[in-house]
Amino acid sequence: MLEFDLDRQSLTVIKGPSGMIDSGSHRIIKTEQGTVGWVRFSFPILEIWLRKKNCQQQQVTTWLLHKTVDMHDILGIPPRSSNKVWHSKLRGYDEANNVIILLVDDSAYMVDLNSMKSTKLDGRRSSMNRCHPFTSFYPPVIT
Repeated sequence: MLEFDLDRQSLTVIKGPSGMIDSGSHRIIKTEQGTVGWVRFSFPILEIWLRKKNCQQQQVTTWLLHKTVDMHDILGIPPRSSNKVWHSKLRGYDEANNVIILLVDDSAYMVDLNSMKSTKLDGRRSSMNRCHPFTSFYPPVIT
């Protein structure tokens, strides 16, 4: 991540939590407090990380694991009795609504990170490979 401080006119590189580079299924998010966060998904586990600044030294920051969620119940997917590997991916993030799009095997789900409620989306995994969540609106007509 890159952070640009408008007041100081400085650019800083922010490294994510350790191990995130290799996982491939993670996104930068905006937390409930309006700060930078990170979410990682590897079914059935969803992790939410928060970036915390040291109170005494504002330049020192650390990543803290804020929440670990078992997604079986949230997505309505029962655990498997076999050791078959789940194919899962975090496909997208919509900052305006604080929702993520997850793929698990052949199904797609939208999960609200505030309420941790999910909605199964129409469509198969193959149609969700190029998913980019967005919200659009039209301003009222001014006469």
